[in-house]
This record gives sequence, structure tokens and C-alpha cells, in this order.
Amino acid sequence: MGSKKMARQTARWSTGARGGRRRVRRWVRAAARRDLILLMAAILAAATLLLVASG
Repeated sequence: MGSKKMARQTARWSTGARGGRRRVRRWVRAAARRDLILLMAAILAAATLLLVASG
């Protein structure tokens, strides 16, 4: 009983992943660009803080 339920769930997950991969890739690309901007801002903030602390 339990194993059958698990198999059904894993099958659903695999099909969902296969179907949504294209959508996810596009979203990931946009998220990566946003993360890069955030990372740059964080590095700049850290650098300014260090400069202020040292200066």
C-alpha cells in the first residue's frame, strides 16, 4: 500500500519537474541577474564599511 503511494508521488514529481524545467530555467536566469546586482551592492556596501572603519 505505502510503496504504491510513494511510487505514484515520485512519478508525479518527475513529470512535474520535466514539464516545469523550461519555466524554471527562465526564472532562474532572471533571479541570477537579480542576485548578481544584489551581490555587487553587498560587496560595495562591505567595502565602504571597511573603508569607513579603517579610515
